[in-house]
Amino acid sequence: EAEDPLPPPALPVAAAPANAPLLKEEKSPPPSMQEVSK
Repeated sequence: EAEDPLPPPALPVAAAPANAPLLKEEKSPPPSMQEVSK
């Protein structure tokens, strides 16, 4: 258990930056994606 490199509190912090760009793209996709959807 003490060998865990990423403890529970560190997981959300490391996942935040990785999910941030994905969530931003879904909420407000770039103009290129909007054109493809239309």
